Amino acid sequence: EYSLKIAKNQLNSRQELVIEALKLPAANLSVQKLFFSTDYEELRNYAKLWSNSLDFLEIVTIIDSNNNVLARSNGEREPQLFLKTKPLQTFFRRKQPIATTELVRQDEYCHEVSHEVCQALPPNSEVMVQIVFVPIIDTAGNVIGAIITGDEVNREPYLPFQQQKVFDKTVEMLVTQRGELIASTMKAVGGLKVNLDARIYQSLRNGYSFKGTAPLNGSQYEMIAEPIYNHTGEFIGSIAVALGAGPFASIMNENYRNLMICGALSSVVIFILAYL
Repeated sequence: EYSLKIAKNQLNSRQELVIEALKLPAANLSVQKLFFSTDYEELRNYAKLWSNSLDFLEIVTIIDSNNNVLARSNGEREPQLFLKTKPLQTFFRRKQPIATTELVRQDEYCHEVSHEVCQALPPNSEVMVQIVFVPIIDTAGNVIGAIITGDEVNREPYLPFQQQKVFDKTVEMLVTQRGELIASTMKAVGGLKVNLDARIYQSLRNGYSFKGTAPLNGSQYEMIAEPIYNHTGEFIGSIAVALGAGPFASIMNENYRNLMICGALSSVVIFILAYL
C-alpha cells in the first residue's frame, strides 16, 4: 500500500509542479494586459516560453474567459479548445488552479500538440492527459482567462521506472487507460497489448480498489490497484503496483519464519525469567 501511495505521488507530482510554476506569471500584470490586446503574438511567445521551461508538457494553451483560444505553444490558430464548455465553466467558477486527468479524442488533441506528437497517435483513438487549469484573475477579482496545460500519460515511459528507483525491479508499476496498460515497467510479450483481467477491471470500474492475485503477461502477481477518475467522477483508468507472486511468497515465508523464531525465543526467555 505504501508503494501505491508513492506511485500516485509520482503520477501527480508534475501537475503540482506546473501549478506552482504558472501561478506567478498568471498574476503578472504585464501578462494580464495582453488579454486586452488586438495582437496576441506576445501571448504566443509566453506559451512557447512556458512550454520550453516545462518541457515534459505536450500542451500549453491560453484562453480568454469566453473559452476562445488566444495562443498555443504549437502555433496552431484553431479557435476551438479540446476541453468542452461545461467543464471550463466549472473551472472558471472555482477561481483556483485545478488538476484533473481526462481522456481526450485524438482529433481534438492534435489541435493542441506538435505535429510529431500527433503523428505518433493511432487514428480514432483517445489519449489520457493530465490537465492543469490556472485561471488569470485581474486586480478586481474577475477571471479574464486561463492557462491550460496537458501532459500525456501515454507518452510517459519514465513514470513507472521512477517507482523502481524506490522499490527496485521486483515491483512493477502500471497505469491503465480503462483496462489497457499504457505506461508500465512491464514489457508486452510478443508486442501484444496487456490488459487487466476482466474481474479486476470490472471491480475498478465499479469504483472499488483491488487487492489480490492478478494474471499479467502470463504470470501471477500480487497487485494493489485504484481507479483513476476524470473531473466528473467517471472511471477512465487505474494505477497499480504489482509484485511477482514468487517473490511475494518468498517474502511472506521469510516474515513468517522470522515471526516463528521470535516467538520461540520469547517463550524461552519468559520460561527462564519465570524460574529465576
